[in-house]
Amino acid sequence: MKSSLKNESNPVLSFKDDIAKYFKLLKERKLSDAEKILEYLKQNLKNSEWGKGYLKGLEGLYLTSKSNNDEYLFFSRITLTKNITSQLLKEFKTHINSSLHADYDRGYFQALYDYVKELKESLKPES
Repeated sequence: MKSSLKNESNPVLSFKDDIAKYFKLLKERKLSDAEKILEYLKQNLKNSEWGKGYLKGLEGLYLTSKSNNDEYLFFSRITLTKNITSQLLKEFKTHINSSLHADYDRGYFQALYDYVKELKESLKPES
């Protein structure tokens, strides 16, 4: 896992390729490979409250993918369409930009936003 020099304004930018690979592995349910990337990211993104929140979001996505009980799992209870993903992105963006949320929360919602954005890009156009 290779990363460029750290970007202080947005630490995730330095690990963009690793995060994209992580999301791809989650979608493909290659969980042991995804876990390796998650552990790598944990070592490199934990230096700020925002980074800790982002990591918690990534970890939650991993645990959701790993779970066998879909009853309480949000993403498994809805049918993802371009329209629904657009609504989710809008809602997550509201949380990211809210001054009422702490940096930790903004990082958490940014991870969810990034994942849903990746999911939306992989969806086929609606007819």
